[in-house]
Amino acid sequence: DNARRSLFGQDGWGKTSGLHHMQHLPGLVFRGEDQAICRQALDRSAHLFENPREVLKLQQEWENTPIIKDLVLIGGGHSHANVLRMLAMEPMAGVRVTLVARDVETPYSGMLPGHVAGAYTRRECHLDLNVLARFARVRLVQAAAIGLDLQNKRVLLDGDRPPI
Repeated sequence: DNARRSLFGQDGWGKTSGLHHMQHLPGLVFRGEDQAICRQALDRSAHLFENPREVLKLQQEWENTPIIKDLVLIGGGHSHANVLRMLAMEPMAGVRVTLVARDVETPYSGMLPGHVAGAYTRRECHLDLNVLARFARVRLVQAAAIGLDLQNKRVLLDGDRPPI
């Protein structure tokens, strides 16, 4: 991590942005087969951005696909962050995904000891679920789930929020 900081700058990303910024993602975040899948997804995205008509066509196809299944993820921990990561790489047409999380930022537990030791800032060791949800085209509801209505297949939320 210290070598990464000295090579790329204090925050580890240097001066890159946009799609070029995302090209660094596979090597920094993913391992094994996931790394190759992510690189392929990014290559497809890069190709799409070269042709705006293809982007529009893909977006229209996505929006015109009827919702046949609702998937609600409760909590923003590691497992659901991985689901969002996988959905960002390979979206599922016809499935509307909603993430219900009390907090929009979730700590990455593997980095918390380094944060306590002063090696990482709070920003470096927390995942921003809002950014990840947008990347994965997932609805994010910031609320605490307080129960399940199994008969009606709904998630009950705190406060005066309607169930999902």
